[in-house]
Amino acid sequence: RKFIRSPTKEQLEYLMTAPVRRKLRTLDQMVRIREDMRREGKILVWVNGCFDLGHWGHLRYFACGKAYGDYLLVVMNNDESIKRLKGKERPVMDETARVEALSHIESIDYILVFGNDAPLNELRTLQPDIYLKGNDHTLLTINQDEKRTVEGYGGRVEITPTSVDSTTKILRRMTDYLETLRNLETGKFDLKKGGYD
Repeated sequence: RKFIRSPTKEQLEYLMTAPVRRKLRTLDQMVRIREDMRREGKILVWVNGCFDLGHWGHLRYFACGKAYGDYLLVVMNNDESIKRLKGKERPVMDETARVEALSHIESIDYILVFGNDAPLNELRTLQPDIYLKGNDHTLLTINQDEKRTVEGYGGRVEITPTSVDSTTKILRRMTDYLETLRNLETGKFDLKKGGYD
């Protein structure tokens, strides 16, 4: 006979937030963790970005990041810095939701949130061994201050060889698709036209 589990609200809340508690760190906490890594001869890989609307490109990016070293640190823009960089309509997912989503991804070891336009202080402080960007960037299009910082302390700048995607491009494709559902006479969206009942 099968028994159906009935988890309590508290149990479900714990399961949803436990990965956040394990992975989300302050800069001070990461400094201590980084010291331990150095003592053990472990390689820290750094990726940074907004990570709004998690998608397949992010998953590939993180999987590649983990392949470069022992620990993967995801350094994520907070909501205010995304608004400054991407416009007032972004982020689509707020900071809490983005941290929770990232915390459930197995390849990610630690998450750090920053509020400046570029995480230069965090880079200088933690000095990751590998600074990795997706191949939607080149060595000329990545943030040059970040690149100089990494090269200045002797770190390695890498562009992942695997194909990734960007949230901005995905949002453009979604917008284009939604426009095909708009009724030009009424201005309203006709979801039946897109196969939605």
